[in-house]
Amino acid sequence: MGDTQIREVDLKEADQIPERDLNTKGAVPARTVERKEDQDDEKVANSLRNRALFMTILPLVLLTLVISIVGANLFTVAFQRQIRRELKSTAEQLLILYEEKYPGEYAMWEQDNTYVFVKGENILSAHHDLLELYQMTTGYEISFFYKDLRVLTTLRSDGATIEGTGAHAKIVYDVQENQRDAFYTTISINDKLYYAYYKPIFEQDHETVFGMVGVARDAEDVKATVRALLVPILVVAVVALLVAILISAIFSHDLITTLTRIERFLEKVAKGNLSAKMDEKVRKRKDELGKISREAVSMEESLQELIDKDVLTGLFNRRYGNLKLEKVWKKARNEGTEFSIGIADIDFFKKVNDTYGHECGDLILRTVADILKTKLPAGCTPVRWGGEEFLLIFENMGAEEAEEYLQHLIKVVEETDTWYEDHLVKVTLTVGITEGDYKRSIDDVVSEADELLYQGKQGGRNRVVR
Repeated sequence: MGDTQIREVDLKEADQIPERDLNTKGAVPARTVERKEDQDDEKVANSLRNRALFMTILPLVLLTLVISIVGANLFTVAFQRQIRRELKSTAEQLLILYEEKYPGEYAMWEQDNTYVFVKGENILSAHHDLLELYQMTTGYEISFFYKDLRVLTTLRSDGATIEGTGAHAKIVYDVQENQRDAFYTTISINDKLYYAYYKPIFEQDHETVFGMVGVARDAEDVKATVRALLVPILVVAVVALLVAILISAIFSHDLITTLTRIERFLEKVAKGNLSAKMDEKVRKRKDELGKISREAVSMEESLQELIDKDVLTGLFNRRYGNLKLEKVWKKARNEGTEFSIGIADIDFFKKVNDTYGHECGDLILRTVADILKTKLPAGCTPVRWGGEEFLLIFENMGAEEAEEYLQHLIKVVEETDTWYEDHLVKVTLTVGITEGDYKRSIDDVVSEADELLYQGKQGGRNRVVR
């Protein structure tokens, strides 16, 4: 017999003007450039996405492993404690049962040169039936020991019970010498592993140890039960991990895609493309990235204003006016739309500056600019052309119709009172308006409007000349 102890397992489109046509000889096609940009963006996005996924998934995997390992160990320990309680309870119940059924002391009698295990007047060696019944009911193997000798057992080898085999010296020492119960997570009996609980059997003086009773459960059966209980838990943990990885992958993909679109938009703006469009889905996001994208668009619009707008009046500047003229002229050439061009000039503006100073002149410019913004039709673009001159571009409108708006405009300017340091300053406006013609150059059309303005000045000012 060899019983041994085993270790425990431990910008807005209407405000944007296309640049003049460039000489494309030897230039790289725009689609090729855009395709290369898309490929570069995709490489950057993939790199960020992979890093984000790695940094998200790695902690999840590690956490799942730690939880699984710790959980499995805790579960195993808890299950071992449950087995200990069950084996202990079985040993105690068995002793009580034997005490009730067979009153008297445990003893070993010598009979016909053979030792017989008895209790009171009952020869237990001849009563395997009770022990066998208990074994069948609980599934546990039971052994009674006299000192270190197994005298009654349900354990079998080659079909016969193994009475006469001995207990491991450590078990005898732990239980009988120390007079205390002992539980072993793994012991070997006849080359088979068991979980076992041993309880000392005292004689009637309650001090002398007669022997012990041992109750054992097949270790493979315990492990199979643990596996059967742990596998569903581990499957749930793996499924939860996969779901978490999928959610993280979706979130990372959405996050990196959004960041890449914002980055590409800012890159275009940084290169001077103030017509760049922020992806609408990004702008509509309700989170911090959506806010960043809207602020980026606002920055683009502010840059567009700084480039295209006159700081003093808030009107478009001459650079923008030239681009707008070219766009309107090309549209007329390609689509046959009509347009008209006007040049307006504040009368006697130099006298205002000389009399009241440049601050008053600036006030007059802003006042007239505000009137141009509010009194001209939506299809008209007022531009500060230079000094006190304004370029007026009427889209989809002939000179005759435009003249009607201008007549009302100069009347409003004439009737407007501007106060500067207790001084009432009134000004008038003279305008030259001409029909646009794509068959002529833009410079010729503007020059004709300027000539008509000159005629208005010569004719008395405060009038519209067509």
